[in-house]
Amino acid sequence: MNLFKWGSSSLPGHIVLWELIFSTSGFLFFVAQSDSAGTLTLRVVLWTAFVWGAAGALAAIVFWYAVTLPLLVRRKGKDK
Repeated sequence: MNLFKWGSSSLPGHIVLWELIFSTSGFLFFVAQSDSAGTLTLRVVLWTAFVWGAAGALAAIVFWYAVTLPLLVRRKGKDK
């Protein structure tokens, strides 16, 4: 099973993919912005990692229950 199929068919997969795609890119963007503004400290990096990690997990859970799970149920109903 490839990563995207696993990611689209399970809640843990959703969380992993959202962390890889959404949280990592947001974290890197904000760390780069802090560096260019001259405000990059260890505290800022740790706080940014925590916030983007929590936001990615929360977004994955909301997206799973609001969008993906109903689509999977509908697809399973059509297969019968």
